[in-house]
Amino acid sequence: MSTISGDAGSKSKTIFAAVLIIIIIAAVSFAVWYVFFRDELSARERILIHFKCKKCGHEFQMLNKELNDQILKAADPDGNYEYRQNAHCPECGAQWSGELMLECKKCGKHFVPKSEENPVCSFCGTNFFESMRGYDPESENEGPQPGENVGRPGRRPR
Repeated sequence: MSTISGDAGSKSKTIFAAVLIIIIIAAVSFAVWYVFFRDELSARERILIHFKCKKCGHEFQMLNKELNDQILKAADPDGNYEYRQNAHCPECGAQWSGELMLECKKCGKHFVPKSEENPVCSFCGTNFFESMRGYDPESENEGPQPGENVGRPGRRPR
């Protein structure tokens, strides 16, 4: 009888060792994926912002991360920088000439507001702030999508 219980004990040790090895392999695999393969941009960095160049009229889009990189690249040697809501135009190369465009939630078009205090869509005349009442960004399934983003004046990059 001692051989039967000895076999059961060695079987349970083998099962325990196998489970432990599987857990260790899974943990190491996750760590490797997290360090080397995961998407390194946060949700805030993936926001697509729309701009229109004051100089040439070209409309373009830029990830929030790209705008933050432009701003930080323009910092002085001490690391001080001026927060901007403008970007460099990729078409004509004009520095800080891209004006922030907002998306009208009524007609879906992007426009450059003529006034920050009272931004009104130049296509349908809807007040931007009024169109945002009842808008729930959390209701979007996978976060901001191109064409569904809203530039938000006055926010600082983190």
